[in-house]
Amino acid sequence: MSETQGVITESDENRARLIAEFVQTGTGYYAREFKRIGDSTGFTVSFNIGVALLGSIWFGIRSLWGSFLVFVVLETFAVVQIVRGLFGDLASAHLARLSGIEKTLAMRYEQLAAAKAAGDTARVATFENAISSLERAVEGVRAAAANAEASAIWLVLSGIAVLLVVKAVQGAVANAVFQKRYTKWRSDRSLKSGIDSRRIAVTALLAVLVYVTCALRFGGTSDFGFLNGFPTDK
Repeated sequence: MSETQGVITESDENRARLIAEFVQTGTGYYAREFKRIGDSTGFTVSFNIGVALLGSIWFGIRSLWGSFLVFVVLETFAVVQIVRGLFGDLASAHLARLSGIEKTLAMRYEQLAAAKAAGDTARVATFENAISSLERAVEGVRAAAANAEASAIWLVLSGIAVLLVVKAVQGAVANAVFQKRYTKWRSDRSLKSGIDSRRIAVTALLAVLVYVTCALRFGGTSDFGFLNGFPTDK
């Protein structure tokens, strides 16, 4: 049957049937986008807003596991930055160091008082120099702790910026990646197609586990002993 304007040809009907079988949802949208991408000889702009909102989970639901793994890692990095900025104890390392310096400083003050009481001028000068050095160290550590706490907002903003960029990339590449899988599926029907509840549950569970585990482990929110070896020891 020849193709004329406004008439659906046999090949068009077959294509629509195959796409409907492959995607199961959003058939009309994907039929249009697949045709645009397939008919183009170069790069075709095709942005999927739904994928940009859903994120890496969409790729897993659609059995695009390679893309899922890449994007879930990038999303996790952004999530960890946001969690660190909102809930992380960014100054804890500096404050722990400060506690040790202050204990040493207190000891040096006692030694200085004893040296003055004994009239040992040489030791007095030694302890005064040590105290002066320790006091400068305390000021430096306190300043570093304050700077660490002040950096929280920048961690949050950088995490949000990374997440937005990742979302934009996801929406921009989704249709092209999906169309390539559709092309492979047409010649190999053993490939997974459509959507099923089990795949949705597995994908969502994997993504959430990665987000939560990495946020707890690297977000600086608390010390979870059972996560100290995740994903491996140092």
